[in-house]
Amino acid sequence: MTKTFLPLALLLLALADSSIAQEPDLFPVDKNGKTGYIDHNGKLIIPFKFDEARGFSEGLAPVRIGEDWGYIDASGKIVVKPRFFQASAFSEGFAAVGVYFPRKKSIDSKVGYYNYIDRNGNLLSNEHLAVAFDFSEGLADVMNDDDNRHFFIDKTGRHVFEFFAYEKEFKNGRVLFKTEGNMPESRTGYIDNTGKIVISAQFHGGENFSEGLACVYNEKGAGYIDTNGNIAIDFKFDNCSSFSEGLASILVNGLVGFIDKSGKIVIQPGNNLWKLSRVIYGRGKNYTVIYQANKDQIRNPRRIYPGQVFVLPTEKQM
Repeated sequence: MTKTFLPLALLLLALADSSIAQEPDLFPVDKNGKTGYIDHNGKLIIPFKFDEARGFSEGLAPVRIGEDWGYIDASGKIVVKPRFFQASAFSEGFAAVGVYFPRKKSIDSKVGYYNYIDRNGNLLSNEHLAVAFDFSEGLADVMNDDDNRHFFIDKTGRHVFEFFAYEKEFKNGRVLFKTEGNMPESRTGYIDNTGKIVISAQFHGGENFSEGLACVYNEKGAGYIDTNGNIAIDFKFDNCSSFSEGLASILVNGLVGFIDKSGKIVIQPGNNLWKLSRVIYGRGKNYTVIYQANKDQIRNPRRIYPGQVFVLPTEKQM
């Protein structure tokens, strides 16, 4: 049986997570054609003075003035002068940017090429890249502008190995690849950070690793493997998702439930907000917190349905 990979519709979005707390509490908003930043109370912190702006990552945010992109810090000060035709978020100290050709001259219908900058705006290398993805676990997937070959580079710009991976982000030392893209006959496997295939392309679909496990599919259904390819949780679900803080959502007979990393179902498929609250907060009576945060989409607090996206406030927000 061929199983098409479909991501679970139910996602858990935890607010004010400790990993996010290090980022400036600022959010881009538009007014009269300009963009500024407000805090979580709605107070304007950085005036509406940019033509376009994006969220903060590693303390810096991409902003556009005219046709050029640069970066600001949390005070609104420009720390990387706008001089790029594109700019992405920082990841592991580097950001992919679009570098103009000299004098912004167009060559073969292109205005420039891609590369990376550090937090001071210095280019990683002089290599002309056609595509540049974010760094993860010290490596970044890039495509050469000359012959469209895919490489993974390190933070010196050195080509570590050549490989076309379907996913672009390393997690737990592994990244997912597919033999035939999204074609029905395609199979999924994983490589390590040297480019070696460590889990053969034997699955009908899957996701990147998270917390040491990866959701994959075979003819029996969906289950989980460890980073060595060993079956960690048997193939007994209709669908599954990545683990986050020790829990992962699964789909059984059209209903969503949650399992722990041993495969134990901690929230039965089709359960209600009371039981979800008991698992998340330790107290079922706090289901009202989940309900109030998501009441625009919850039809019945007694049922959890596929397609719902729940925001889960933290204890501090209760």
